[in-house]
Amino acid sequence: MQARTDVLWGFVPRLGLERLLSENPQWWRHILALADEMVSVALVGFADLTRHSSEVRAIAVLLRLADCRYRDPPEDLVPEIRISQFDLASMAVMSRNTFNAIMNKLVERHLVEIGYRSIFLKNPSALRSIVHADY
Repeated sequence: MQARTDVLWGFVPRLGLERLLSENPQWWRHILALADEMVSVALVGFADLTRHSSEVRAIAVLLRLADCRYRDPPEDLVPEIRISQFDLASMAVMSRNTFNAIMNKLVERHLVEIGYRSIFLKNPSALRSIVHADY
């Protein structure tokens, strides 16, 4: 695994965490909220990958990576995904050729713009409507 952006990684040994939580039990609430969010992301990803339509799977992956799966980005911000199309195709469980064909259609419809190792989501709400129409 290789990070594509700057990453701050932390590790707290289990015994140290247990000690900290026994001294600060109010922290459990934050840990559980984070765990709940992680489970939610995993379940949404799993549900998206059960879609039969390759286009819907590809779009769902794009939206999830841009943090636009269920909401619009802040005003005047065009979400950017910095990742290779090969990696995106793998995440959507399809070949790179299939993924590229889908991306070309989305570019023609002015829904996305492709740059070097990046994809810009020009209209996240229209992309979301394609995914939601499949459910």
